[in-house]
Amino acid sequence: MSAEEQSMDYKNIFIIIAFAVLALAVFFYIIGSSADQPMLDNNQPTKPLGDIMNQELAPGVIGETIAENGSAQGGAGEIVTSPVLPKDIFSTTGVVLEIKQDSIVIQSDGHSFADGVGRELTCQAQSGMFVIDEDKIKHQGIESLSVLKIGDEILIKSEENIRGKIEFTIKNIKIIN
Repeated sequence: MSAEEQSMDYKNIFIIIAFAVLALAVFFYIIGSSADQPMLDNNQPTKPLGDIMNQELAPGVIGETIAENGSAQGGAGEIVTSPVLPKDIFSTTGVVLEIKQDSIVIQSDGHSFADGVGRELTCQAQSGMFVIDEDKIKHQGIESLSVLKIGDEILIKSEENIRGKIEFTIKNIKIIN
């Protein structure tokens, strides 16, 4: 190999290395700048994760007892949480009353309310949800609501604490009748 050919090989290697370093620098610059900026949907501000988690895991107030005169449990007008019912409830049963495109309405059995009174619950579908039918077949996504029929008795699970709430999102549904 002549000196001229060896010089060309070094130049080619140097050019390849320079391009690789430049490509890596651009890649890390793009990754670093996009990680610093929160993703906004339709120019709406994002909520801190702690606020979202606290809201989803906090119990609702429907069916809870409200203190009238102030007591050891709470002051006047404060909600008194029933010690009989668990603080966190993530599932309930009921009968399907209405099936919409992205939600269902059920008549609950009242087990997720401190007063035990059954109520109509609106349950919002989400893309990651699924429905298990009577034959134990798993149907995925929002379109799985089409498997349900009015009058079906169902068990609904949610990632939210549904205690005292009449609206929540669905994680999965199992038809139990």
